[in-house]
Amino acid sequence: MNKAIPLLITIALLAALATGCNRRTHEHYLLANIDSLITANKDSLAFSELENINTTELNGDDMAYYNLLKVRTMYKLNIPIKDDSLINICIDHYKNSGNNKMLAEAYYYKSSINNDRHNTKTAITYMKMAEEKAHNSGDNNLKFRIFERLSLYNANEGEYKLSIEYGHKSLKAAKKNNNNNYIAYAYTYLALGQMWNNNIDSAKYYLNKCIPYLKHMRVQDQAYIYDIVGEIHKKSKTEYAKSFLKKAIEINPLPWTYKRLAEL
Repeated sequence: MNKAIPLLITIALLAALATGCNRRTHEHYLLANIDSLITANKDSLAFSELENINTTELNGDDMAYYNLLKVRTMYKLNIPIKDDSLINICIDHYKNSGNNKMLAEAYYYKSSINNDRHNTKTAITYMKMAEEKAHNSGDNNLKFRIFERLSLYNANEGEYKLSIEYGHKSLKAAKKNNNNNYIAYAYTYLALGQMWNNNIDSAKYYLNKCIPYLKHMRVQDQAYIYDIVGEIHKKSKTEYAKSFLKKAIEINPLPWTYKRLAEL
């Protein structure tokens, strides 16, 4: 009888340990599923699922993952991120854990948040840090997003050659990822970089490359491309330019598109 008591205690402890492990596995599975929802652009559903998770059940790694997913959904849903506390927790955790892929993701959002606040230099610094940490990750999805941002940041700063360089890097990552949506955006940023660098023929080349992929873009971004085509061709092919400007207005009326059309 005395021998049976320790055995029962051992069984109870093992059962409790197994229950705890199963619970942690379940919570991590839920977070991974939410990650998939965000990737599929089901951001509202992802945010709702995050709100239903009991964070007291999360270990340190899953808590950092949860915070990163929350920042991602808030950013994509245009929910104001008033302070950096959530993303800073992620950065600190992934620095200590040595998870460079997740650290690169955290740096990406730290940069994006600062860019939206017009803290351009800070945004570029963190995006370069994201590029460094993502270098050996093999995650072409993440690399594309980082290169795309660096292309845009450099264009906004008038660094058109660097913008074009990162445009080519984003296109390479998009093709490796076999993502037609990303390929469309990569061609767009290459076209913009060339246009702002006054290489109009090259801009036309990349826009022509982009057009077959337009169906993979968001509707409002399709209108943006049509608007750019109209702008680039307004002096050389007036009727051609008009047709694209009219398409842009049909899809998503933009004030500057009306202005370009009026000028023609």
